[in-house]
Amino acid sequence: MGQRHETLRCIILWAHRQRKPVLEPMKRLFDLILVTASLPILLPVMAVVAILVRRRMGAPVIFRQLRPGLHGEPFEMLNSGRCAMRRTPTAGRWLTPSG
Repeated sequence: MGQRHETLRCIILWAHRQRKPVLEPMKRLFDLILVTASLPILLPVMAVVAILVRRRMGAPVIFRQLRPGLHGEPFEMLNSGRCAMRRTPTAGRWLTPSG
């Protein structure tokens, strides 16, 4: 296990050294341009989906949730979506005792 860990560490260090610091600002700029261009197109679609989820499920579309973070410390995050299972007569037919 020690050799494997050392090999993985070497690969990560090599990959980190391969990054070109000159390209980082260009990559960031590209990301910002792409988001700015796609937001007007995607925002109405996301709004319609949010409205449909709210109508159909009656639950908040975005809600706060506590999650375990670094070193087990909880942090609060915004989460989207709820999972609701509808019960049907055959819902558990394929489940085994082990799940």
